[in-house]
Amino acid sequence: KEFSDFYKAITGINNILNLNDSTSSAKHKYSVFAWFLNNEFDFSQNLKGNASLRLDDYSNFGLQASPSVSALYRVNDKLKFHGLLSRSFRAPTFNDLYWPDEGWAIGNPNLKPETGLSSEAGISAQVNKYYETDLTYFRNHYDELIQWAESGGVWSPTNIGSALTNGVEWENRFFPLDNIELNAGYTYQIPKDEKTDKFLIYQPEHKVNFAIKHHNVFGWEMSLKGEWNGLRYHDALNTIKVDGYFLLGFFASKSMNRNTTFYLNISNALNKKYQSVLNYPAPGFDLTSGIKIEF
Repeated sequence: KEFSDFYKAITGINNILNLNDSTSSAKHKYSVFAWFLNNEFDFSQNLKGNASLRLDDYSNFGLQASPSVSALYRVNDKLKFHGLLSRSFRAPTFNDLYWPDEGWAIGNPNLKPETGLSSEAGISAQVNKYYETDLTYFRNHYDELIQWAESGGVWSPTNIGSALTNGVEWENRFFPLDNIELNAGYTYQIPKDEKTDKFLIYQPEHKVNFAIKHHNVFGWEMSLKGEWNGLRYHDALNTIKVDGYFLLGFFASKSMNRNTTFYLNISNALNKKYQSVLNYPAPGFDLTSGIKIEF
C-alpha cells in the first residue's frame, strides 16, 4: 500500500506443509508459517531506502527472523552509491537430511540450520552514453554452513561451524550501437572455512562472465554468453584440485505475435569437456528449441 509519497509497504503470509513419503527414507514432514513486511522509503529525490522483515515459524526448527536493510544514494544522474545488510536462514532440505544410503551418497539427519549475515557496499557510474560500471564489495559470514562433500567415495552433508566469503564484483555495460549491448563482469572472492583457513570446496577464487546482446527491429533478440570459473578444490584440506572451465552459450527468440514466442538455446556451444564436480563429466553440446504460448 502507498501511504504517501514518502512511504510504501507490502505485506503477506505464506503457509507450507512439506511431506516426504519414501520407501527408502521413511515418512517425514514439517510445516512453515511465514509472514513478511517490506517497507520502501523515499527520503528525498536522491536518497531511497528499504527495510524488510521475514518471520518463518518452522515446526522442526522454531521461529526464525530474516531482516534486511538497503539504501541507494544518488549523487547525480551519473553517480550512485548503494549498500545492503541482511540476515539469512536456510533449513536443511529433505535431501540434506534423509537422502537414502545408496553407497555413493547419504543424508545427515543431525544437520543444523544454516544462518548468514551478508553485507555489501558499492558505487555505480555512468561514464558516458556508451559505458556504465558498478563496483561492489561484499562480505558473507555463515554459521553452520551446510555443505555436501565427498569422503571415502561417499557424498554427505555436514555443518561448517563458521565460514566467510568476501570479495569484489565488477560489472560493466557497453552500448556501442543502439541495438547492441555488451556485458562483462569479474568476481574475485575468498571463500574460507574460518576454523581451518582452507578454501570452501567448489568455490572458485576467480569468475568471469560476458554477454553480447542484439535487439533486432524485426523482433529477434539474440545473445552470446560466456562464463569462466577458475580452479576449485574437491576436498576440505585443499589437496585435490579441479581445473577451471570456460563455457559458451547462445540464445535467440522471436515474438511471432503478442502471445507466441519462438526460442532456440544452445548450451556448451564449443562442446567443451569439463567437470563441475570431480569425476562427474558434465553435458556436452546441447541444442533445444520450442514455442512458448502465453494466455
